[in-house]
Amino acid sequence: MGTKGPDRLYHLDEPPNEKAYAITSSSSKLLQLHCKLGHIGMSTVKKMVQKGRFPSLKISKAELDETQPLCASCMKGKMTRASFLPSESGRTEDIDILGLIHSDVWGKAQVQSISGSDYLLTLTD
Repeated sequence: MGTKGPDRLYHLDEPPNEKAYAITSSSSKLLQLHCKLGHIGMSTVKKMVQKGRFPSLKISKAELDETQPLCASCMKGKMTRASFLPSESGRTEDIDILGLIHSDVWGKAQVQSISGSDYLLTLTD
């Protein structure tokens, strides 16, 4: 499914085309149930099946005992991001007012504001 690389990021070995996805997506009833239940743990899915919580679902004991394939969505959700490099200045002292400003622009909004604006600008000192 994937491996953790030297950069501490997970690299997925995914098939290159859509047809391969169609083949692998129907792999297991338990995996499908795992996805339908909001990606809860596979051990919890197995316990629920063993307790008969899904009477219309027919899963053999052999299928419950076998190792299930990893969920690609769960693997992607557990990926980490590389850290930012330390700043060149490395300073930690307080900065004067308006000495460092972070900004963000959001938009274009689907509905204009009362004043007719389409975008939102936030400035944080």
